[in-house]
Parts: sequence; C-alpha cells; structure tokens
Amino acid sequence: MGKNKKKVGNVFKVAGAKSLKLKAKAKAVSSDLKQINVKNKSKIAELDSALKSLESKMRVPEVPAPKELVSTKKKLPSTNSLETDKKAEETLKDLDNFQF
Repeated sequence: MGKNKKKVGNVFKVAGAKSLKLKAKAKAVSSDLKQINVKNKSKIAELDSALKSLESKMRVPEVPAPKELVSTKKKLPSTNSLETDKKAEETLKDLDNFQF
C-alpha cells in the first residue's frame, strides 16, 4: 500500500545558500509573490480610478431644456350606472346559461 505514491516537491527552498548544508535554514520563496502583488495593486488602482470617473459622470445630472407648458385635460370615462347595471345583468344571465 502506498508504493506508487510520488513525493510532492517542496514549497520551500534554501535561499542564499549555494551549498545545501544541513544547517542552512529554509525560507519561503517570495520573489514571485511580491511581483504578483505589485501587478495586482497597480491594476486595482487603475480600475478604481476608472470607476471613480464613471461614478462622477453618472452622478452629475444633465439639466434638460425647459419644456413648454401645455395644459391638456383628458376626459375620464363616465361611469353610467345604467350601463353598468345592464352589463352586470348580462353577465349574470350568461352565467346562468353556462352549464357545469
């Protein structure tokens, strides 16, 4: 059991030592991580500035030209009680004729 398992490469290496002595202490490899962090921070700064400019454009409301005031009154449909009563009676008759 476990004969075919391969060893995983070390994450740590001896930094600054040419010979691999037993007393040399292992340190984390961070040079690549620092470069990645610098690139990420610069991209984040660029995006933040772009979003701030976009946000400022969106918040400034454009002042529309004043419209001419034209008063138009629309007539509302009149509610005639006779018409509504007739419609109600017709629907009741239709429901009576409807077979379940």
